[in-house]
Amino acid sequence: CLPEIAGDAAWPVDPTDTEAMRKGMERLLEDGALRQELVRRGTERLERFSWDRCAEQVADVFSACARSGR
Repeated sequence: CLPEIAGDAAWPVDPTDTEAMRKGMERLLEDGALRQELVRRGTERLERFSWDRCAEQVADVFSACARSGR
């Protein structure tokens, strides 16, 4: 689910590869421009998510289930 949530606002690494995680964290610590760009992208992505939108989507699922008799 992380790619759907983070999109292009994250620096993905293999979570089972500790060396890849170390290199990824090191890159983010050393590359201020990359870090700032990811923060900017993350801030933009936040606009896609809200509690109101979540509630609407959940209500839509419940309505669809009720209509289908599930």
